[in-house]
Amino acid sequence: MTPTRKKRQVPVDFDQVIADLALRMVLHCVRNTVIEDYHSQGKLTDPEMKAFNKEVVNKAYNFLQIVLNPDYEEQKEVLFSSPYLFYKPSHWDAPEPDRDFMAVLDAIAQEKKPRR
Repeated sequence: MTPTRKKRQVPVDFDQVIADLALRMVLHCVRNTVIEDYHSQGKLTDPEMKAFNKEVVNKAYNFLQIVLNPDYEEQKEVLFSSPYLFYKPSHWDAPEPDRDFMAVLDAIAQEKKPRR
C-alpha cells in the first residue's frame, strides 16, 4: 500500500500570482517579439519602450484579474457579453502554436525521458 502524502496548505496571494503571470506573459508574448527589434533599431526610445511595457503589463494584469479572479465574476459576464468592451478581434489571423515555445517544451520533454 502506498502511503498517502499530505498536501501542504500554502497560502496563496492571488494578486501576486496574477501580477507574476502578467509580467511573464508580457515579457514572453509581447516584449520578446518584433517590438524588441523596433526598440533595438532605435524606432522606439528607452522611455517609449518603458511606457509601452508598463501599459501592456497593467492591461494584462487587469485582464487576467477579470478573467481569473472569482471576485470579478459579475463584471466578467458584462464585459464579455458586450460587443463594445472586451470584444474578440474579427479580422485577425487565428492563433497558432509558436515554434519557439514549442521547441522549449520539446526540449524539456526530452530531458525528462529516462536514460538507458
